[in-house]
Amino acid sequence: MVSKNKEDGIDWTEKGAVGPVKNKSSFIDPWAYSVTGSLEGLSKITTGNLELFSAQQLADCITDRTGTALLGFQWVK
Repeated sequence: MVSKNKEDGIDWTEKGAVGPVKNKSSFIDPWAYSVTGSLEGLSKITTGNLELFSAQQLADCITDRTGTALLGFQWVK
């Protein structure tokens, strides 16, 4: 359940830290969208600019086909 109470937390959409909804390709693993979405929000929070990242490019960089969000974050690191 989403709370409408502003005291419960920060609405990052209001702060511009949430990128647009991406068209999920059936060829890209869902974890790649999770990682790129997290990094997009982090870029806005830390630099003030919302930088958009490609889930496809990230997935292409992970040669382990059992890719996970953890592998994605480790690769970016």
